[in-house]
Amino acid sequence: MDPFEQFLSQQPLRGAPEEWRRAILDAAERAAEQPLAFWRRAFWPSPVAWAALAALWLIIGGVNFGVLPPGAPGSALVAPDAAAVASAWNAKRLLIQELAECPSWPAVPPPLPLPPCPQSSFARNRMEEHYA
Repeated sequence: MDPFEQFLSQQPLRGAPEEWRRAILDAAERAAEQPLAFWRRAFWPSPVAWAALAALWLIIGGVNFGVLPPGAPGSALVAPDAAAVASAWNAKRLLIQELAECPSWPAVPPPLPLPPCPQSSFARNRMEEHYA
């Protein structure tokens, strides 16, 4: 241990001043309450209104699910007739076939061949020298 470390180890530990300690603890307590404070700010201005809104949603849900009589058109799912399904399927298939038919376009002639490019013997000679 060097002399400076020995000097520091002999010094008594002092606590933080009381006003610093109180300020630090108050800030920590405020930070811990932040998530709850958001919910309080959002719902506290009118908790009765929020409760009334929740009750209204429950009433609307009860009315939607409980008012329809058993024989109502929307109360039960009815399987469609098999003949009607087959007829609709065939009509759809015919419509797709009709839409898929393309008019005959004239045949496109093949592209003309490109004229041969002049070749330089310089590049060929360089490659032969390099790989020889």
